[in-house]
Amino acid sequence: MKNIWRKKNGVIRFDLPSTDRTTGPQWIKRLKNKGFRVGKDAKSILLSPNFKPTIRVVNQVAVLKGMLFEDNDRITVKIRAEAQKRGWTKPNAEIACLIRESFSDEELEAMGLWGIIAMHEVGA
Repeated sequence: MKNIWRKKNGVIRFDLPSTDRTTGPQWIKRLKNKGFRVGKDAKSILLSPNFKPTIRVVNQVAVLKGMLFEDNDRITVKIRAEAQKRGWTKPNAEIACLIRESFSDEELEAMGLWGIIAMHEVGA
């Protein structure tokens, strides 16, 4: 399946494939087997007992590009406030894994993205 994305007013939108109940450790192995690096922070989140995989969920994703925020305003609390103002929900951490798996480096760069940060909550 070729993933189609669109950009309008600094917001990138796309749909991700249905989730398949992949656990955190399974995501780490799956991504590494495909040649992707899984950083320390990502491993910490994926190995957390608070990571809850989903099944048969198709996520409609909206990405707020950093250019929408001044440098001093590009902080988690302000980005979350903007997302809430737009009526968006907080994504599950598995979204970052699905994005990495769904798009090539070239496609991510064409979107103007050089890293994936999912604004999820795992703690508490």
